[in-house]
Amino acid sequence: MKIIQALILAFVMIPTSYALNLEGINGVEILAIDGKEVNSGFFYNKQAPLTAGEHQIVVRYSKQFNNDELLQSRPTIFTLNLQHDTQISVQPQSNRKQLDKQIKAGLVWQVISHNKHYEIKNSAPLKGKGFMPYSNIEELIVTYNQQNDIVLSKGKTQKIVSVKTII
Repeated sequence: MKIIQALILAFVMIPTSYALNLEGINGVEILAIDGKEVNSGFFYNKQAPLTAGEHQIVVRYSKQFNNDELLQSRPTIFTLNLQHDTQISVQPQSNRKQLDKQIKAGLVWQVISHNKHYEIKNSAPLKGKGFMPYSNIEELIVTYNQQNDIVLSKGKTQKIVSVKTII
């Protein structure tokens, strides 16, 4: 009887401990999750295991053309509430001029999760300065969050509401 109870308890606990996968596809690279850089070095894994819930994500799109020209978007930041394995993509483009125009106007990110498709428009690009402006992605995230009064707390983003004191 105790074995059956242990098995039932194990099956009940599985959904709460299940790690979700977040994956960038079709040229989308996941740079950071919840303020921490993801892609570090040669052994970069395109999938990032996460727990269910809200996460702040930083992504970038890259496309290499036949003439070895590489076109990249600026790193973009947004928040997703993940409940299932999720993929982030953009509409693929084979024409360099069209892609350049899309990047300048702001890419529409496609989120694919549990057989549903969502679009993220008007996401916020991170702004770096100087030579290699995106080399310290974590610092750019901190700056963005401070400028937008966002606090990361256990994977959740919270907007700080300023309170005025009346004397």
